[in-house]
Amino acid sequence: MPVAGRRGISSVRAVDITIPASTESARRDPVVVIDDGHLRVSAVPVTHGRAVPALAYRFDTADGSVVFSGDTSVNEDLIALARGADILVQSVADLGYLEGHGFTGPALERMAALHTDVTEVGGVAERAGVGELILIHYLPAEPDAITDAEWARRASQGFSGTATAGSDGLRRVLPRATTSV
Repeated sequence: MPVAGRRGISSVRAVDITIPASTESARRDPVVVIDDGHLRVSAVPVTHGRAVPALAYRFDTADGSVVFSGDTSVNEDLIALARGADILVQSVADLGYLEGHGFTGPALERMAALHTDVTEVGGVAERAGVGELILIHYLPAEPDAITDAEWARRASQGFSGTATAGSDGLRRVLPRATTSV
């Protein structure tokens, strides 16, 4: 929540998030971070190598819902959190490209434990039943290595919604948003 800060600048009040302990077989329910009647923010832990906690967040409003995956490999808790969301914003890697450019063995396994491969991300979005998949935080991070069109095409495999290669400044209007005249 915004609070008055020094010099009149608004700041953010931090809230600790208590995440249930991990179990091998059970999915964890989302933790509600904030719910003020207009905005509900929920979080679940995701798999990002040894980084604990790594979190995905869902933002729900009367206009719709957006889920941010954070850095993660395919994760059942993320899929459950994103179920029915309008937009899933997902980090993505092209592990085949990385392998073809020298990442092998433990280095490639490390990347696979940290990020969802472009060949799997469409399946994540489809299982979650989201309307649009927006890709971010690309690996490789070389802008000219893979075109936006190629990222979107490959990510859309197995996904019946719209896949978009995200970039700085990309904006979306949630489907139930209304405009005033």
